[in-house]
Amino acid sequence: MNQQNDQLSESILEQARAWFVRADTGDLGVEEDAFIQWFTAKVAHQIAFAEIEQLWFDLGMLPEPSIMDQEVKAQLHTINVKSPSKRNTLMGWSIIFWSLVAVMAGVVFRDDIALLFKSDYRTFRGEQELVYLPDGSQMLLNTDTAINLLYTAKERRIELIRGEAYFAALPKAKRPFIVVANGIETEVVEGNFNVRLYEQGLVEIGAIEYQVTIEDSSIKDSKEIKLQKNEVVQVDSHNFSGIKMVTPETLKYWRDKRVVFNEESLGDALKEINRYYTGMILPWDEQLTEIEVTGEFKTDQPLVSLEELLEHLGLKFKKITPFLIVVFKSG
Repeated sequence: MNQQNDQLSESILEQARAWFVRADTGDLGVEEDAFIQWFTAKVAHQIAFAEIEQLWFDLGMLPEPSIMDQEVKAQLHTINVKSPSKRNTLMGWSIIFWSLVAVMAGVVFRDDIALLFKSDYRTFRGEQELVYLPDGSQMLLNTDTAINLLYTAKERRIELIRGEAYFAALPKAKRPFIVVANGIETEVVEGNFNVRLYEQGLVEIGAIEYQVTIEDSSIKDSKEIKLQKNEVVQVDSHNFSGIKMVTPETLKYWRDKRVVFNEESLGDALKEINRYYTGMILPWDEQLTEIEVTGEFKTDQPLVSLEELLEHLGLKFKKITPFLIVVFKSG
């Protein structure tokens, strides 16, 4: 094999490693479209990504996967790509191995692991946890959520660091119950309410019982509004959206382990579903993201529900690797 082909092979593997590390730490963000373009550009990219994931598993960094998709296995053996010499192969894998070891420390102390040290309570993808607070109040943490308790003799303060939670506050005279998310404070004397912090910093609050007072304490001239029962408001960049009335059922969907889509884009639906799946679900073609979706997704049966949801759209999904699922048009 000539030097150019050697370099090309190592270059693709290095690209796959970089994409995998970012994807595994949930750090794709605005680069999601770029990853899809890279992944679908060449079969060699898909094979390299699968190889990197397998190596990551061999190093003990991923839970044991199910049997790799048979078509992917077949591609690894039948794809017409020149193989590097044994010496160059060993050198290539050695470089990748030590690269992974080098980034491992950075990965470990980012995002999820860092939140374990910063938060008092933490759920991972697909998990829910009911917590009884020191005063007898309760909170139910949704998937991928981190909470920090800041209880004092004067107030019951909770910081929502990430995710979504439902709160049932018991009445305590002269000791308000306050939930803070991205500088937005939600306060009640007693009652039930829901708070969700989106990745972009947007905060959504829903009053389930009684009145909820919301204050934006992150700006000099703080704004304050009051929500009544079954009302929802969103706060984005210090601006309160119009208050809207919703049905009681809407505010309890996720507590019943359901996500309901009503004429939403498939792109937004997949982002929501990804909150509950321990991996990545991506569209094969960017045009698929514009398809309108109406249906229900059961968060405790992610793959079964995904298949049912896509079937009505004439779409299918394939597990490219134990880590990555791709949605594509059937037929």
